[in-house]
Amino acid sequence: MDPVDDAVAEPVPSVPARPGTARLWGAAVLAAVLVVLTVVLLTSLHGRSGTRVLGQNPAGAVAPDFTLPSLTGTRAVSLSAYRGHPVVLNVWASWCAPCQQEARPLGEAARRWAARGVVFLGVNAQDQDTQALEFVRRNGITYPNGVDRRGTVVRAYGVTGFPETFIIDADGTVLAKAIQAVDAATLDRYLGALALP
Repeated sequence: MDPVDDAVAEPVPSVPARPGTARLWGAAVLAAVLVVLTVVLLTSLHGRSGTRVLGQNPAGAVAPDFTLPSLTGTRAVSLSAYRGHPVVLNVWASWCAPCQQEARPLGEAARRWAARGVVFLGVNAQDQDTQALEFVRRNGITYPNGVDRRGTVVRAYGVTGFPETFIIDADGTVLAKAIQAVDAATLDRYLGALALP
């Protein structure tokens, strides 16, 4: 007899499923679904608010648009109204010592650079209107200033202290961020790099 014919096939043992495997798969699927739902929710909220937050080094990012009530009660202050112009955006408060130090140089630079199409905008935050108005008057600041009562701009721009100044090109891209009082020489260096007419 052929030895192969004499061989008896052994049954293949089935491998029992490990206890909890189904639960692990279920938990993994649930986790994946939760991640997807979170992303969808955050995306929809982002789209609804239109606000994104700049990081600590925002160079190259699009500057978030905003519209704020004017500190002086005139028309609203909006970043998008100045598209096509370089913008120096200064976030300040009247009680801030470095803000007091930079106020006059900012006002003087705004007058000097206006002929070359540079717009200066101020955003006053965490302040009292009366003190902010006195600050503007005392320092001869004539450029528009908005009041960020809800902290919308502070959050969108990732401001962590006062003052912070953003140099934004004519296309709305942030070129630089200064996190201390800026002086005239620093402003001239930043703005001079824009190759303005």
